[in-house]
Amino acid sequence: MGPASAGAHIMVLDDRTATLAVEPAWLGETPGFWSYTGNSDITGTALILAVDPAPALPLPPVHLQANRDPSGDITLS
Repeated sequence: MGPASAGAHIMVLDDRTATLAVEPAWLGETPGFWSYTGNSDITGTALILAVDPAPALPLPPVHLQANRDPSGDITLS
């Protein structure tokens, strides 16, 4: 791996996946990251990531109603 300054944040990608918490301040922002493809890549590639707030927002309120008609069919609305 190439050199990195002390205190720099890094991410190691392998065949495992994980879900990480996103800082609330990042929602709706576009933070920048650097991606490195291996030991010989000392310059990396700059990436811009748009953090969509939609998955973090609560679902809108809904009121499910069910009505049974005389034939026995149920209508949901």
